[in-house]
Formats: sequence, C-alpha cells, structure tokens
Amino acid sequence: MIKNFIYLDEPKLYSFSSQLFEGVTEYVLSEEYLEKEDREESRERLASSRVIADVIKETSRSTTKKFLHDHSFTLFENQLREKGKLLDINTSTGKEETLASLHDYSFIKVKSKALISDAEKLTTLYKNFNSIGESMVISQMQGELTILENEILNKDIKDKDSAIKKRFEKEYNIKKKALDNKLRLPTIWKESLTNLLNFASGNTLQIHQNLNDILFSSFIERSHLREDLDSIIKKYSRFTQKEFVVLGVISSNISQAEKSNETALNTSAESVQMKSQLRNMSNALIALEEIMHGTEDNEVIIEPIAIYTEL
Repeated sequence: MIKNFIYLDEPKLYSFSSQLFEGVTEYVLSEEYLEKEDREESRERLASSRVIADVIKETSRSTTKKFLHDHSFTLFENQLREKGKLLDINTSTGKEETLASLHDYSFIKVKSKALISDAEKLTTLYKNFNSIGESMVISQMQGELTILENEILNKDIKDKDSAIKKRFEKEYNIKKKALDNKLRLPTIWKESLTNLLNFASGNTLQIHQNLNDILFSSFIERSHLREDLDSIIKKYSRFTQKEFVVLGVISSNISQAEKSNETALNTSAESVQMKSQLRNMSNALIALEEIMHGTEDNEVIIEPIAIYTEL
C-alpha cells in the first residue's frame, strides 16, 4: 500500500524506532566513530535498523531525504504490527471491540474521514465575523448601489466617493440588516469569545475522527505538516471526503477522561499567601481549559506520529 504522507513527526518516529528496533542507536554511534577513524564495521546489523540509522545520519547532516523518512515509517509500522503492539481501528471495527482493546495497546491506528479543526482560523473568523457578514449583505445590493452612485456621479460634487459613502450609510442600516440575517454577532459577546479562544486555544490544530460513536482527536504540531495547511484543506476540505490514517500513541482514553473535582477554585479567607494564590490561579486555569477544550466522555486523545492517505 502506497502512503501519501500529510504529517510525519520525525523526531518521535526515530525515538520510538530506536527502542523498538535492536541496534539502531548502537549502529549510529558506531558509524559516527568509524567514520572518524576511517574503519569499517565488522558486526552484522538488522537491515531495518541500518536503514533507519542511515536516515538519522542524513538528517544530522541537514540533508532532508523525505523518501527515506517515509520508508523508515513503513518499517516502524510493520514492526509494530508484527510485534502485536498496534491497535488497528477502521469502519469495520465494532464499538465494543474497540472499547475492550483500548487498555491493551499504547499505539493506535485509526482510518476514517476526518474533520480538521484549526483554532487559529476559528478565532480569526469570530474576530472578523461582523465585517464579513456586512460585506455579504452589501454584496447582494448591487442594484441599489448602482442607482445611488449614478445619482451622485451626475451631480456637481467635489468628493463624490465620500458623498456616496455618506448617502449609503444614511439610507441603509447595514449592521441591522446583517443582524436580522444572522450575519452579525453581538459585539460584546463576540469580543469576549475571541479573547477566550485566544487565551485557551491559541493556535491549536486538531484532527477529529468519529467511528462508532467514539471520537478520536489528534493534536497536530504544524511544523511537522508536509505542506501548508491551507493547501491541505483546499485539496481535502475541512471535513475530508477521503479517509485519513492517523497512527500514534494513545495519550488518554475514555476511562481516563473522568472529570475531577480537585480543581475547584478555593477562594477561602485562608488562601492569602502567595503560594496559595498561585495554586488557586492554576486551578482556575485548569477549570477554564476544561471548559474550552476538555475531553468529551466518548473521546480518545492521540499523540500522532504520522497522518497519511492510502493509495
């Protein structure tokens, strides 16, 4: 099966590979030493270990060999499967089977259509929502604007553009039209929501996959994307019509996602010392983050190593 990589966390891949394959780390160290001494290694090494070690060496020389990285991942995935360490979830996997297996595996592979959730883009949308909404209303008023401009342009007015704008604002309440058409949000509410998103979510990028009422969420490091995010979305859309494969580490599963009451904010009179105040502020931060992007009851969080489509 040919893989079209969308995301590959190379440092994580080689960290796990060095532990999964015998001799990778020793091979790299040995090669570095022997290169300096201009000697040859006499002991035999595993073929897979040598390939991965060669890639690590090339990377250390600042030479990007994407095809070698991709091949190394294929070796890694195959080794996980051979050793029985990989939980493979797809559309044919039942819910009960999935739930029963989650605790028995550290590595998981999920294949399904995906939703790309970009907090940075969402924050920008809310920030500019009213302006965009008003522009959409005005875009439907070409006829009215043509008549208005024709009247002004036929008059002896020095600053015609300014006159057109003043006349337009006087005759048409665009903010009210946008609000009536649900293309405008209450200003104070919009600004407050934007502040919360900026603070709690920042530039968080996630991929969500929903299979048999189980939500699999992967937090993405933008630096490991193979191409620009906008380009990926243009090709696949935000809700992909093509199945994405996510392979990574289970960082929290459904049973571990139980909510705790230990983070309640303590505002008692005894919490007057700086240490207590800092602890309470941390608890408040945890509570806010739980509200903004806490784990859902049916959600499994994945720390992704690779995301790709199969060809």
